[in-house]
Amino acid sequence: MITINNKPKSYQPLEKLIICSNTLQGGSNLVAVGELLPILIGKGETPQIWLSALDNAEQNQFIPIVEANISKHHVVKVYEESGVYNVAVAGDIILSVIKKSESEAEVIKLDLRPIGLNIHGDETILYVGNSSFKDSGMSGGGALIGFGQQNPNKPIKQD
Repeated sequence: MITINNKPKSYQPLEKLIICSNTLQGGSNLVAVGELLPILIGKGETPQIWLSALDNAEQNQFIPIVEANISKHHVVKVYEESGVYNVAVAGDIILSVIKKSESEAEVIKLDLRPIGLNIHGDETILYVGNSSFKDSGMSGGGALIGFGQQNPNKPIKQD
């Protein structure tokens, strides 16, 4: 399970990650569900992507669908096209990332709705539910957007 305090050993944080015009610096993350990180983008030869989909909303169960750019589900494709690294689910692109430098990447398209999270945007704006974020930022770890708190009686699970 990928959490704020338990990231993959091969993950190396980017110094700067721009997501739909919002800047995350110093290893900050876009979204956390409790302690779980459903999306993680790190540095590497190509931007390294980890992505989990909501499997059971009632129990907050997530399943990994991409691990270090490797698809873990037959309907998920990870591919590069003209310098843009894409993740598609059932043929629809849900994530597009451009590597700007060794320590910087930019998400120019994001649509996590097909995998259970009401988060979407393009290079100009990010929508989370009925809220929007434009040209904002954070640094120093943690998550820009947090959903819920982890309940000790019903922990968030990743299968």
